[in-house]
Amino acid sequence: MVEDKARDSSAEAHMDAVVHTLANVMMDRDTLQNILETMVNAVFVVHQDGRVQRANQAACTLLGFELAALVGKSMDELLVDGKNWQRGVALRVDREGSIRNAHYSMRSCSGEEVPVLFSASALCDRHGWSEGLVCAAQDIREHMRLLQDLRQSQESFFSIVEKSADGILIVDREGMVSFVNPAAERLLARPASQLVGISFGYPIINDNAMEVDVVRPDGDFGIAEMRSTDTVWGRQEAYLVTLRDVTETVRMREELRMLSMMDELTGLNNRRSFLLHARHERLTAKREGGMFSLLFIDMDGMKEINDKLGHKAGDLALLETAEILRAVFRESDILARIGGDEFLVLTLSHTVKGHQAFMLDRLAEEVERHNKAPGRQFSISLSVGGVDFAAADSRDLDAIIEEADAVMYQNKTRKKKHWVSCVNAVHTAAPGVSP
Repeated sequence: MVEDKARDSSAEAHMDAVVHTLANVMMDRDTLQNILETMVNAVFVVHQDGRVQRANQAACTLLGFELAALVGKSMDELLVDGKNWQRGVALRVDREGSIRNAHYSMRSCSGEEVPVLFSASALCDRHGWSEGLVCAAQDIREHMRLLQDLRQSQESFFSIVEKSADGILIVDREGMVSFVNPAAERLLARPASQLVGISFGYPIINDNAMEVDVVRPDGDFGIAEMRSTDTVWGRQEAYLVTLRDVTETVRMREELRMLSMMDELTGLNNRRSFLLHARHERLTAKREGGMFSLLFIDMDGMKEINDKLGHKAGDLALLETAEILRAVFRESDILARIGGDEFLVLTLSHTVKGHQAFMLDRLAEEVERHNKAPGRQFSISLSVGGVDFAAADSRDLDAIIEEADAVMYQNKTRKKKHWVSCVNAVHTAAPGVSP
């Protein structure tokens, strides 16, 4: 584009130089004709009466005339739009000294209007008296076609941009907004008058999609996917930025992520989520030291509840157990149901001594309080295995969980032996927590 403009400018300057040279240098007719024939642009030597005295081959090619037919033609016939030669061109040259690069139209032999860049200067004799004008015309039909194509392209661009559901902005290299479409106004909840001329405010990284926070029309925060690419705006390098509202998509994605990290029935973490959070807590705690207690909890008598009262009662037992755990442990502790009737708890303590025992006592108290509620169809009983370990412990978390599981199994076995030693133990033993 820059090279084309430079080329056009150079051609215009060259044409002006030719016109002035021919108008001011005295030469014989043969020399003049030879010079005319070397010209790329059309050249006309016009008498004072407005008729063509001489023309070069480029002029014949431009208008489609034979040279013999072109010589003697009135410039009033050759110029379009009713431009009177004497009152228009000749008078203007007399008044201004010359015409340089004016946009005129000339009429070809077929009647076609040919747009040209037109220059003219007075042609004087040896004594300085005007004998007419020497004129040059540059064919700009291709240039006009390109302008028309560009205009149509711009109209198509703006039509698409105006109707686009995506927000579209032009941001200059300094980060200032130069243009916004209606969708961008709606997405950013501000009119163009408040957006154009201000800083865009977001980092622009070409060819990369990124999610940015935006204020939605209802005043709520939303999320937009932003993409950008290089463009030219007002002959200056700029960025073309698109914003697509993905708020609902992101919310749905977050909900799905949460579902994939959460036990659907109890709302506690699932095993995957527990491991992710626990590993993060261990890394954080390493900087400050401290001890963890990992509790592996298994519900007692779950099969009997399902068999005698049905699976709805079994689900209710699981929900009540999750409720008990939430009541006993802190929000900072990590609770999870890892499958069936098994639960995990990870709790951090800066005081090692007695922490696990304290938590088990609280758990037993909460289970007892829960079971004393009137009208219950079943009681909650839990077997627990606990392992204390330092934040800097090098063992894998899965290995520590297996150790806590083994301790829990030992406690459950001990409890069952105790039940067997009692008459009707399954029905009469006081439910609760076995450490």
